[in-house]
Amino acid sequence: MPTLLFEDDPAHRRQRGLVQGPLGAEGVRRLEPEIAAIAGRLSAALPERGELELVADFATPLPIAVLAHVLGIADGDAERFRRWSQSVVDLGAPLGEDRGVAVAEDYVALQRHLAGRIREGGAGEGLLASLGAAACDRTATLPELLGVATQVIAAGNDPTTAALASLVHRIAIEPGLQPALRSDRSLIDAALDETLRLDSPVAMFRRRATRDVELRGGASRRARRSRSSTPPRTAIPPSGTGPTSSG
Repeated sequence: MPTLLFEDDPAHRRQRGLVQGPLGAEGVRRLEPEIAAIAGRLSAALPERGELELVADFATPLPIAVLAHVLGIADGDAERFRRWSQSVVDLGAPLGEDRGVAVAEDYVALQRHLAGRIREGGAGEGLLASLGAAACDRTATLPELLGVATQVIAAGNDPTTAALASLVHRIAIEPGLQPALRSDRSLIDAALDETLRLDSPVAMFRRRATRDVELRGGASRRARRSRSSTPPRTAIPPSGTGPTSSG
């Protein structure tokens, strides 16, 4: 399936144009009130005291709900979409036979749902409607459009969950960070940026060399797949307050 992440120009530019409106800087700014409302509803459901499961109760449902809104998933399909979205994350993971079959079935169901929405040709609202319009005017093929929609789900789902969990973990383990953020909320963006630098939410990429290259003394022949990992970096505990940095 053609995907935005692995395509070169001109296919990359064409596919990126399909999502630039809703997922570009201005589109994301327009989404902020809806994201804040979803986060508020999830936060209100958390216990005020005692223990909570941050990943299961907040960091996972938040991006899935935002993705459903962006794509234009109907409220009646929200529960199925949550399960389908997880199949995109789990598909490449080592799973037992029963779980592997269930994940594969959910993934196929997701693809059928996406294809059906795209074939509606722009009906409704959200990104799927935009992709449907592109199918009607033949800006892109159905496999390309399915690849774009699936990659939006993959990119917005698990990496967001990992980033939120990493940020809360940093706040919990680094002295002075929590009171600094409470007293000056303008530091929150910098704290998130630093968390993304220290704890990459995307652990690995696969790439295919388009020419013979040398990577750390080892040859990578043209058309051979390579794997790039981004292990977490260790932050130096801050001596003062505010977001940390490491040399």
